[in-house]
Amino acid sequence: MLMLRQVPSPATFCKTAHAHAHAHAHTQILQSDYTLGRNLRENPYHVPILRSQLTKALPLLVPEVHDEIVAACNEFIPITEGKLSELQRLVFFL
Repeated sequence: MLMLRQVPSPATFCKTAHAHAHAHAHTQILQSDYTLGRNLRENPYHVPILRSQLTKALPLLVPEVHDEIVAACNEFIPITEGKLSELQRLVFFL
């Protein structure tokens, strides 16, 4: 019996090719094999954990992260001449 394999549609092929190109670019830009280790790229066990547990925890973490950003900007980008810098205005807006 002859078994035929379904040919992916052009849209599916483009999405797959785009995802592959994106992953390759990400690896090249971050040099993740050297900074994080090749095992992390080859065995992405962490992705489902991050997608589930971190995503659920984000609403609780955002206020703390915001407070840290504001504190760091106040410490490292002080007010000059009684005026706020553009970055401080942006942080204040956030």
